[in-house]
Amino acid sequence: VVNDPNTGEILAMLSYPSVTIKDVIYEFKFSSPASFNKYCKTHFGCPPRVLAERIKNEKSAEYAAG
Repeated sequence: VVNDPNTGEILAMLSYPSVTIKDVIYEFKFSSPASFNKYCKTHFGCPPRVLAERIKNEKSAEYAAG
């Protein structure tokens, strides 16, 4: 993961069930969905949709276990 102060904030935002990828693109002022896609692949190693699914699955697994 490249050191970028927005990465943690993006991960946190995507962990909320009501937040969409469009919300993140708007909030962090990405110029287009393609630029956010590139950002995610560079910083997280996967496209935004996969990233959001992973985060939400991990969060629900933690909730079920806890």
